[in-house]
Amino acid sequence: MRLLIKKHADGRLRPTWFGAYAVNGKLKVATLSRWKGTPPESKMVGDRGDEAFEASRQAALEQLHQIVEGAKSDADREQLVQRIHRHRYGHKVEAVPLASLAQKWDKIPGKKKAGALQKKICHQILTRFVDHMLVAAPGAKELGAITKEHVAGFLEAEEKRGAAPRTWNRTRSVIRK
Repeated sequence: MRLLIKKHADGRLRPTWFGAYAVNGKLKVATLSRWKGTPPESKMVGDRGDEAFEASRQAALEQLHQIVEGAKSDADREQLVQRIHRHRYGHKVEAVPLASLAQKWDKIPGKKKAGALQKKICHQILTRFVDHMLVAAPGAKELGAITKEHVAGFLEAEEKRGAAPRTWNRTRSVIRK
């Protein structure tokens, strides 16, 4: 964890502190508060500036500590969930990209394998679901980002599309699985 001062392309200092830190092995850079006072002549972070500059450095350090603690507690929570899931189910939580949802559906274990027609119907349903999610939740790239409101919106769209009751029930069953 360290403070940074960045420069513009023309060599002038940016008037903002930046903080670099690592969480789960990934380097992150956060924009912090603006610095005040006069920076050192050398324009290096380690050198001392005037009192106002040093006070702004301390404020930026405190801000960076808060950001790092928040990021670490989020990472700790995620690791705890991963450990509980691994302990309970014997494997880690796997992120399923929406684009490969139909292929993942094919690999779901069951008492008997789906026939060609069943497979085709399920792939059509999942394709409609993914297409709907691209519009309803454009930022969602993985299945874990989909909420129950998104799914309810998809089922409403299916109902508005004029799906027969049997089709709607099959759609609901496939999405639930």
